[in-house]
Amino acid sequence: MPGGGALSIETDVTQSPLNERWSGATPPFGNLKLTIRDTGRGMTDSELEKAMNPMAKPRQDGTGLGLACILLILTRLGGTLSIDSQPESGTAVTILLPLSPAGHQVH
Repeated sequence: MPGGGALSIETDVTQSPLNERWSGATPPFGNLKLTIRDTGRGMTDSELEKAMNPMAKPRQDGTGLGLACILLILTRLGGTLSIDSQPESGTAVTILLPLSPAGHQVH
């Protein structure tokens, strides 16, 4: 947010379905929901499409691999990522991760 703005981080535990890994059912221990929201300049549809494409370089000063790495990690953990962004209104990134009982290891 080069022009300034506000950044907020919200967490919640939800009981909503996460993905096909759970066959449309609620994961037995729910989901961790993490939302990171800013009031920055937001993104146009074409900028958002580039941000979600691991082969695109959306910014001149970056490699374009940050979001691709995050998506790979989330996929391996059974999670999802969604981005809601509107020009001049900011961006919200929401991550859902299935919770597991203490001591359970994710492979």
